[in-house]
This record gives sequence, structure tokens and C-alpha cells, in this order.
Amino acid sequence: MRTNVSGASRLNSDISQFVASCADETCTPEDIINFAKQFEGTHVTDYFINVAGWVTNYPSDKYTDFVEKYYMTEENGQTVDYTGTSSVKGAHYIFDTLAADYIGLWHEAFPQVGINPWISFRMNDIHVTDDAYNKNPNAEASEFLYNHPEYRRAKHHPLSTTSTNFDYSIPEVREYFLGIVNEALDRYGSYGIELDFMREAWLFYPGGEYNGLEILTEFMRQVNDITDFYSVKYGHDIKVAVRVPSDVQTAYDFGIDVVTWAAEGLVDMVIPTSRWDTTDMDIPVKVWDSILTPFDVELAAGIETRLRTWQGSNIAAHSTETLAAYAANAFSQGADKIYFYNYFLGVNDVFTEDIKYSTDSTYYNPMLLTGYWNVITSVGSYEKLMTMNRRHLISYNDMNAAWKNRNQYFPAEVKETGFTTLRVAVGDVPEGAKLTLKIACDADAAFSTPPTVYVNSVLCEYIGKDSSRSISFGNGNWKLTDDMMLCYDIPVEAHDEFYMHVEMQAASADATFSCDDIEVYVKAHN
Repeated sequence: MRTNVSGASRLNSDISQFVASCADETCTPEDIINFAKQFEGTHVTDYFINVAGWVTNYPSDKYTDFVEKYYMTEENGQTVDYTGTSSVKGAHYIFDTLAADYIGLWHEAFPQVGINPWISFRMNDIHVTDDAYNKNPNAEASEFLYNHPEYRRAKHHPLSTTSTNFDYSIPEVREYFLGIVNEALDRYGSYGIELDFMREAWLFYPGGEYNGLEILTEFMRQVNDITDFYSVKYGHDIKVAVRVPSDVQTAYDFGIDVVTWAAEGLVDMVIPTSRWDTTDMDIPVKVWDSILTPFDVELAAGIETRLRTWQGSNIAAHSTETLAAYAANAFSQGADKIYFYNYFLGVNDVFTEDIKYSTDSTYYNPMLLTGYWNVITSVGSYEKLMTMNRRHLISYNDMNAAWKNRNQYFPAEVKETGFTTLRVAVGDVPEGAKLTLKIACDADAAFSTPPTVYVNSVLCEYIGKDSSRSISFGNGNWKLTDDMMLCYDIPVEAHDEFYMHVEMQAASADATFSCDDIEVYVKAHN
């Protein structure tokens, strides 16, 4: 078990969600300030404020912004009215009606409670590119996006998620994003900047990814020239973080050479993460840690709101126990911090005293305020995690290069000939914990002889079935499979590993089955 591990957590504020929460036109500057200050005493050490996708959240001198959109009556030769669009209406209310700047207010408020404010940029967003290329007006599309279809990375492809990004091998594309970084830093002089390459990582024309490695590294050098300039202007170092695909090779395959960036001192923090479809519960944190430690670069393991075991499985939300599982494994293998993406709140989401619970019950949904508070006061601490119950599952990497298949492990066929082998990332197991392996089985009839199961080469005892798999609360659903679960006790002698190496063999040809979910439940307390 690792020692001297503390940990912390980081939150990312969506580009449009917070301003949209102000569209009811009732909040005050004090409400905006108090929103930031309410994170005092939590495990949140850094708050990333997304200020730009294709439009900026702040009134820009050079680029299309949300406030400008409020006053538009015509775009692309078409009549438009964005005044009812929540993100636009909210931005107008904050910046024009209140004459306030929520990003600036947060830069003052967060440090007062010991939290570092960062500004974040989506480096190639695709949320509105289809509309832009079809000349359909959209509140989140910019003039630059409308006017330059020739910058599209895959012009020979039909319009799709992966084809409508801009091509970073084109100098004008790089200059556009460098310009936004420069303008926003000039305005805010933030603690640091985040370049979000997971919105999106399709950065080069198909086949241009390896040529793009040096192009993007030179781009990062130019970014650092900008941060160096504003570090002098504002009198403090401005850090650089990058959000990248969940494993080193995948990042490299997209033209993202994180190792060189770290070696050249171009990044201060690396955030490997899933894209969106699921949370990769087995990000190779130990590999990232080995690579980054010599360069004194922080490692923040990224986590999404969604959790799927394979592409055909139920779409589930995280519970406190699955978030605890992810964080415990990440900290055990070397992560410095846990990074939450899409866990944003609005101005009216207030942590009142009656919702500040300390329990780690699965019934507290992290998407509701009670569960949210519980998460940000528990899963950022390795020591606290070692006291919590955890649900460790197998998922997959939802983002791979076009020429590679996703590493999906389900459905897995369990037969009587040989062992079917899977591996569950668990991390450190506290002394005295009880571990239960649960195996999804699509066979309705009870087996006269259950499958033989080994974990880390230790024979496990079959202890029965569990069919109670669905927990719904608010907008959360943690039912990942519709099948019954075969349960096995994992003996103590198998606990002392980061991974649970699971081997399964059916008792006979009649007892073969398909498995679409495996879980290791770590019970630290009753």
C-alpha cells in the first residue's frame, strides 16, 4: 500500500452551462462570488473555467462571443434571434445588465478559499460544426467556423464527429487558437491555462498525425511564449495543463506528443481521460506516472460522468462507490489529483448546511447536490478512500486512432475449454476489507455446478447469486447489466495487487455463458 498519499480533486466548468444557469436573470454578483466560495473546505484545489470553444464566454475584441450573439439579428444571411438561448441570455445578463464579469469575480473569489482558478480552452470543439458547415445559425458557432470550411480536416468524408474538426497543420487554424489564448490571458492573468485536446483530439487530416507531432509541439512552444509573457506582466508563473487521451500511445497516434512536451518543460500538468462515452476505469496511471515523474509534471486522472462496460451496455451514471473505486485505483498507482469533467453546477446550486452529508452511501447520487457534496469532500483524499466501500468495474477506452479497434472486453464467452481471463483495476485494498467478485451471467437457470474462478491464481469460493443490481435515484442509474450476478469470495491472499486477475471456466458444455459485466466490490465497512 502506498504511503504519504494525500491527493486532491479538480473541477471543470463547462463553456456554456454556468452562464446558462444565470438566464433566469435573478442572480447577483454576490451570488456569483458565493458560488465560488462555497467550495471552501472541500477537496477541490483547482477550478477550471472554460472560456472558449468557437465563441468566447467573455466579451471579446476579436472573436465571436456570447454577448455579441445576443444582439445579432442576422447571421449567414439569415434572420436570427438568440435572445432566448439560455447561454446567450445568461451572458448578456451577467456582462451587460449586471455589468459584472463572472470569470473575473471567480479569479478573485476562488483564491480567497485556497482554490486555484484556471482558464480552459476547447481546442477543436465539434458540438456545432455540422450546423456551421451547413450554414445553419447556431448560438455557439463563430464567424471563423462559418467562413472557413476549407480548414476542415477530412473534406473527403461525409460530415461527422471526426471529420468536421479543423486541421492543425494549417497555420491559420493554429493562429486562431493562439490568438484566443493570448486575449483571454491578457484579460484574466490566470493561475494557469488548460488546453482541452479532448474537445477534440482529431487535430490533423487523416494520415497527417505523425507529421503533426512536431507541428503541435511547436504550437505548444508558442503557447509557452504567451504564458511566459503574461507571467512577467502579472508577476506570477502561469501554468499549462493539457487534457489528452487516456493512454500515451493513443495520444501519440493523434499527434499529441506528451512525452516531448514534458521533457521540454512545456506542460505542468497532464490530464489523461476518456472522451465522453464512458469513464475508462483502467487508465494506465502507473505508466503515466513513470513517464512524468522525472519531469516534475503533475498527473491528474480524468473522470467522466458516464460509465459503460462496453458500447452495447446500459448507459449508467456514476455512484459514489464507482467514483471512489476510480479514485482509489488512480491514487494507488501514482496520480496526484483526480479531475472531474462534466460535473458542473449552476449559480443556483448552493451547498446549504442540510445537504452536507458525510456518508458514502450509494444512494447519494453525485448528480444531485447531496451526493455532489459527498464526492468533493471524500474522493479527493486517499486516506478517506481507504475507509470507503468501492465498486470496481471493467470499462473501455472510448477513443482510439481510426486504424485501431477499441479495447472492449465484453461480451466475454465463458466455456468449459480453458479459462476466460479478464482484469479489474482495484488499487490498494485496506487491511480487513472484504472483497467480492461479481460476474454477470446470461443463463437464467441455476448451475448445478458453478463456474470455477481464480483471482490472482487463488481459487475463489462461490457464495451465491445477486440479482439486485438497479439503483435509480433522481437522474442517476447504476444498472450496468440486466443479468444475474454470480458472486465469489476473494480470499485475503489475493488482495495484495493493484489488479484482480480473474480467470473463469464453465463446469461443463451445458454450463457455458456470456458475461457482459464484472465487478470487484471492496467492502471497507458495514
